[in-house]
Amino acid sequence: MSNIIKKKFTTETSHIVRGAVSERCLYNIHGHSYKWFVAIEGNIQDNGMVLDFKELQPIKEFIDLFDHATVFWRKEEQEIIDFFMQKFHRVHIMYKNTTAENMARLVFKFTQDWLDSLPKAASPPYSLNIKPSYVEVWETETGCAIASECDSNDILVKVTT
Repeated sequence: MSNIIKKKFTTETSHIVRGAVSERCLYNIHGHSYKWFVAIEGNIQDNGMVLDFKELQPIKEFIDLFDHATVFWRKEEQEIIDFFMQKFHRVHIMYKNTTAENMARLVFKFTQDWLDSLPKAASPPYSLNIKPSYVEVWETETGCAIASECDSNDILVKVTT
């Protein structure tokens, strides 16, 4: 049976959600105090851990890209994207709409790609079967999205820092 470790990260991030029912979200850039939870599944290694939490630094650094950043969908009006890119730092473009669901998928894909890049061995340093279990993205205290899969389009198209 697999075991799961789960790590919480936080960011302050703004976005606009085209296609939203709420006009506040549909027509306005707005922000959230995001809580990101990344769960990783695998067997316990000889050292007693699935992974040492300290080893999750690459995930922390990826999620940190979103802290005090504005995220746009690549289909946003080009003049809006150009304005933000010229006037502000930390403006990111996602291939998909900037919903909590798609942000969760984006982090799931990053986690999956990162874990796949680790050297595999039958014993430490890393298990053969370590994988992301799920990613939760909490936009508010009452609403979150959970991703347990991703595809090749769950990517950031452009990142500025």
